Amino acid sequence: MGSITEVFADVISYARSQKIQVVRITGTKRATLFEGVDNAKNCRICMRAVARQIFDQLIGRFGIEDLNLLKKLIETNKKMNGTAYYTYCRFFNPPLLDGLRFETEYGKSKYYFLRDKLPQILVEKEDAIKWNFTFVPEEILIEGFRKAARVHAKLERNFVIRSADGKLFFEIEAEDDYGLPVSSAKFCMAHGLTCDLNPPVHWQCSTFFKIIWTARKCKKLVSISNMGVIQIYVDTGLVKYEFVLPGFKS
Repeated sequence: MGSITEVFADVISYARSQKIQVVRITGTKRATLFEGVDNAKNCRICMRAVARQIFDQLIGRFGIEDLNLLKKLIETNKKMNGTAYYTYCRFFNPPLLDGLRFETEYGKSKYYFLRDKLPQILVEKEDAIKWNFTFVPEEILIEGFRKAARVHAKLERNFVIRSADGKLFFEIEAEDDYGLPVSSAKFCMAHGLTCDLNPPVHWQCSTFFKIIWTARKCKKLVSISNMGVIQIYVDTGLVKYEFVLPGFKS
């Protein structure tokens, strides 16, 4: 199990990879949850995560912003063999958790938690999304598709999901101004489908690949719904993540 700063560093690495500016934290005696969206008005990704360890002192609802600052504070504190501990506002009874203090032999720094203007996270009801197929992404197939996406990036930055003969395909098809195809790429990502998967939406290649790349050394599962949603499950050993990627009409 890791310390709270190790868990924060883990969450920050994934949030920053998806340009999530603010992470909402909900701490209870049963779990420590982290949630964030890349854009509240036009959400392309929703991050939901739970720490494997319960932090008894991290109780309540608050947020962390300026993630780059917190990342640097954690890294510097670790490099200088410093200590980190919770701080409290004593004007409240009982005292209110309000941040983290970092101390090294050279000085002190404090990071304040966000209490106001927390991001609104839409929480789907349990079983609201039916996942039609789940598979373990193979690194060699992901890397092949990533390279193909880079080749086509100037013409088309999105991909679609299709199925045929029990196989799952990720496809990129670039069109000219008249709607005629000019180039395409098609990769088989998994076998063993027992249903048709043809959601009528697209996803951004970069969004998908950044999550997979950040989690390249971790356990991963990809779930797909015909409702037009992808979910990427990642277990880093410190935190268990669910990245929900709604598709969009091109």
